[in-house]
Amino acid sequence: MVSPLAPEEREDVYRTLKIEPCTDQTIATVDRLGAEIEEGIKRGWQLNREESVPSATTVSATYMWDCASFIITVAGTSFRMGSRLD
Repeated sequence: MVSPLAPEEREDVYRTLKIEPCTDQTIATVDRLGAEIEEGIKRGWQLNREESVPSATTVSATYMWDCASFIITVAGTSFRMGSRLD
């Protein structure tokens, strides 16, 4: 995940990306990906709704501990998780 990076570092990463869709829900442009990541940063957690695997949803959050970034991700079926995220 790039969300723990400083804005300038995120932009550097975005410039190197070549997005190849995994599903029909995969974010298709770097601009949209950047906007989704910014929205997740403001919200405090990132959301992936079937962007990588059909019928799978993940929620990820970053936290700092002892000067290091850690990411926790919870995954489940979209059927079970979807209504709880809206």
